[in-house]
Amino acid sequence: MAEAVNETVEGVAEGHPVPVFRQLRLFAAENPMRARFPRAFMQTVPREPGVYYFRDVAGKLLYVGQSHELRKRVGSYRHIHPDRHPRRLVRLVHQVRQIEWEICESPEAAIERERVLLLELRPGFNRAGVWKPPPWWLRVSLDTGVEGQGNDLSPLLRVDLCTDASLIANAAPVAAAMEDLVGEGSGSPLRAERQSFLLGPFPSSFRWVHAAMLRCLHRWLFPEIPLHALPAGLMREKALRQVAWALPTTMTAEEVARQICECFQVSSGDGDSTASSLLSAFTSLVHDDLPPMEKEFWHSQVEAVVKFVEKLGGRPLKGEAQ
Repeated sequence: MAEAVNETVEGVAEGHPVPVFRQLRLFAAENPMRARFPRAFMQTVPREPGVYYFRDVAGKLLYVGQSHELRKRVGSYRHIHPDRHPRRLVRLVHQVRQIEWEICESPEAAIERERVLLLELRPGFNRAGVWKPPPWWLRVSLDTGVEGQGNDLSPLLRVDLCTDASLIANAAPVAAAMEDLVGEGSGSPLRAERQSFLLGPFPSSFRWVHAAMLRCLHRWLFPEIPLHALPAGLMREKALRQVAWALPTTMTAEEVARQICECFQVSSGDGDSTASSLLSAFTSLVHDDLPPMEKEFWHSQVEAVVKFVEKLGGRPLKGEAQ
């Protein structure tokens, strides 16, 4: 049975209500946690920080959570209601038959304990944290060149976003090439044949920073190309994982690759180091001559890269985007 309710829908005049049909409940919705775990039981739950376990009638682990105050957090499940909470939580409270807990010395320790338990136990009702995503790696490749106008060869720079599995076959040559590129005291020019340079590992959040980095890199390499003419693959939320540029004659692929590697290498500096030349080039993309909306766009892109590099190096970088 359904009940017709007159409601005003956005875009429709108030004088012309639209009927909306809602399914009526035949029985009152009750939270079974209240009957199974009365107030007397909740008084036994400690107030200290820790992790808690929900199990079903057979003892199977359903859910693991953490809180800085166990009693308050566990007691909140007694107020789950179908009209106000996701169906996943409603299904969970209907299956819980056993509640256990483990006290931790601090809220931070509880968070870490939960992280370890989720990776080890992978409870069925937990979504976040039960799977640790593989790290990202950035591979910068150099080619001798591609056919250009006349008999000259234009240098080719290739930037690939990879996971561990795709790098196993090339791990050794990549590592050796990195020593040639950014090793201590390395000032010699790069070899002319094709090389690959490996950067990483980076956390899962690098997937979005990678997109901003590619846009800034393209803008820096080709400043004459307007924003609306940027390749469609670079304007996606997650940009293409394989991008190649035939660089302008004013730039060498070796120098661009060196700047990328210097920018994204984890630094162990003492806080007095200056920003890399690539970040400085990116910050120069934001200037007052740009239209307001375009300036705001490039500011957000540069800021995403700068903040990631700051966090990567564990130190502030000079020359932030204005």
